[in-house]
Amino acid sequence: MILTQNLSSTTTFRTDTAERANAILVTNPKSVASATVPITFYDSSVYENTSAIVWNEFEILQEIGLDLPIENLSSTQTLLANIVAPIGNGGSGRVRIIDGTIKKYFLTDTTKYSGQAWRTFISYTAGTVSKYLFDQVSALFVALPNTAYYLSYNHSTASYIRNPACWLASINLSCVAVASNTGSGWTRQRGGTLIAPRIIIIARHFNYGVGTQVRFSNAVGTVETFTVIAVDSASSGDISICVLNAPVTIATPCKIAGNWIIQGTTISSLTKKWFSGGIAFYIDQNAQVYACSIGQTLFLSESPFTTIDANGSSFENCETTGTVIHTTEVIGAENAALLKTPVPGDSGQPVFVIISGQPVLLWCWYFSHGGPPTYRYNGALLNAIIASACVNAGIAAQTVTVATSPI
Repeated sequence: MILTQNLSSTTTFRTDTAERANAILVTNPKSVASATVPITFYDSSVYENTSAIVWNEFEILQEIGLDLPIENLSSTQTLLANIVAPIGNGGSGRVRIIDGTIKKYFLTDTTKYSGQAWRTFISYTAGTVSKYLFDQVSALFVALPNTAYYLSYNHSTASYIRNPACWLASINLSCVAVASNTGSGWTRQRGGTLIAPRIIIIARHFNYGVGTQVRFSNAVGTVETFTVIAVDSASSGDISICVLNAPVTIATPCKIAGNWIIQGTTISSLTKKWFSGGIAFYIDQNAQVYACSIGQTLFLSESPFTTIDANGSSFENCETTGTVIHTTEVIGAENAALLKTPVPGDSGQPVFVIISGQPVLLWCWYFSHGGPPTYRYNGALLNAIIASACVNAGIAAQTVTVATSPI
């Protein structure tokens, strides 16, 4: 088979099926909006596309003398003769070419956009927060990255040895729990990030219970084990605070991002926002570290700003979900191996930016494109939840530290 799927050229790549006829699938975009002069939007330069856009309309061609059956396997697209076209906004689908008993499937992206303005990222503006955050993480990118943060990772022996070949090896993640035991065995799931000496933050929907054991390990492999003695949450939002039975001594609590990360204001409704961009990273349930772009694209959140009650106080304009983009648009196609969309089981794992070589917490995963942002809570709400949890634990209240703006 020869498959061409490129919006701007007819370059092909070949996969051969022994002694079978070749077929060609050619992308034929019927309308592509041209970009206007670059504009600056908050912390970045972007193109603004204002024309109708139709992406990925396919034309299927076969070699002379061949007329193999072609089938459309998707309700989001149509097949007229040998043209595959989107229906409405379309989506991904499949077509199938049948040669005797051989069936060859092709994945298609027939997404159609029309009558809207689209902004395409070009670059970050020098001297901005976004450019700083981008530079801090992207400076660590390497070709063929090793994403394993640990060289040896053994729950049964409580051995957690750092991997010096990891692309993120220079960043100390001792503040992230290496394992927890909820009664069904030790696991990396649920996360657990130290934000005060005896306080960890996790996702409310994937919570620890009182009595859960939690382990931390430092850069030289020293391990400490603690027990959760109290858990508390706000009235809404996917954040829970857990109190440990003693202070963690082998790790420094991470700071949280402040409101300085927000650039611009709400656009058209409470659920549409632009944020400053940059690059963040996260560690998943398998102790692999990946990059993600933050807030550069217009984001439609699943719920608007809300008022959250905690420890007898009300906090207004709290946002229940931050935004992240798993795309090569910002980090470059050459770094695509560093991108991974979180999957079930990654909930509660932390997402960080880097400031002065130190991890600063943005949020813990709630679903695949974000979680409750610590910067919207501005420290005060988190401290209120912590205070309530500390009362339940019978200890003095502890507090988080909000990182200052790097610019």
